[in-house]
Amino acid sequence: MKTRKRPDIVRPENFRMLKMRIAQIENFVESKEERELRILELLVDTLVAHGKPKTAIYKTAEIAEFLAMHCGFDDAYREELSKAALVYDIGNILIDNEVYEKEDALSFEEFSVIKNHTTLGYNILSALDYPVFRTAARLSLQHHEWYNGGGYPHQLHRDRIDIASRIVSVADNIAILSVDRPGRHAWYFEHIVEYIRSRSEIEFDPKIVDKVLRYKEDIEMLLYGRVLRRGYLDGLCA
Repeated sequence: MKTRKRPDIVRPENFRMLKMRIAQIENFVESKEERELRILELLVDTLVAHGKPKTAIYKTAEIAEFLAMHCGFDDAYREELSKAALVYDIGNILIDNEVYEKEDALSFEEFSVIKNHTTLGYNILSALDYPVFRTAARLSLQHHEWYNGGGYPHQLHRDRIDIASRIVSVADNIAILSVDRPGRHAWYFEHIVEYIRSRSEIEFDPKIVDKVLRYKEDIEMLLYGRVLRRGYLDGLCA
């Protein structure tokens, strides 16, 4: 039986460049708080340069913070979550950008490689000695786990998936469906909400879905740029 060749779409040179730039920040910025901010900015800029829409990055973080608030989490938790939600997808930079820009469906082999971005991102983020990046590492590893256990990489289900990851999974889907991507146009908001509802108890935590349905008008305001209140990301969004 002929073995299928795995596509050559992993780009380790992107990691080497990122690691070098992080080292420069670590070596030349004195304040740990300032180092964290600079590394956050670097990771966001790197994701944008690799093709992830900047709007979707920030809207994911804002919606995640909003949902966490309505789940009863305190200010400190929500601030850390909103920052981590900016950069959890950093593992994607190790995958060739052309794959994400394809308008055709991914091959089985391509998708098998792309799924590794969860663990690749975890490895990048967990090496950074800041609480926000430890949270982001957990998000990276778990954001494609499904509530019913049908996700990847570890087929976690229900409460075995960290609540932060369950929140960000919903927020990310809302944000990314609201922007144009290769092969599809942005969805209307009502279609996004219906999709989230239809995936309750399959992909998404029904408690988080309930918050989306209950506060959908507020989420729509966040999504399309009408700011409800000042948040933790003001300094980064400038």
